[in-house]
Amino acid sequence: FYSIDLTSDDNLFSLPIIAKSKKTIQKIKEYCKKNNIEYRPIIGGNLLKQTAFKKYKKNIICKNADIINNNGIYVGLHYSVMDYQIHEFVNEINKL
Repeated sequence: FYSIDLTSDDNLFSLPIIAKSKKTIQKIKEYCKKNNIEYRPIIGGNLLKQTAFKKYKKNIICKNADIINNNGIYVGLHYSVMDYQIHEFVNEINKL
């Protein structure tokens, strides 16, 4: 998956995850479900796939927006989530 570099000064409310394939994001979702980790779709992606915008789609290719739309989720980071838990989670999904 695509990764970001974090420093100890970063204060995130969520951990975005964008996989390079549908197969990988499916494995990550399954891991989250198995371990009771809630996730949500990334709010964004290809807006042309939303019902309100379908009439505007005229063979427009939005490759990067489609990747985010199809392969992106985020995990919320509650204030009680510790740094070591984030690192453990990232290490586990890197193995998938």
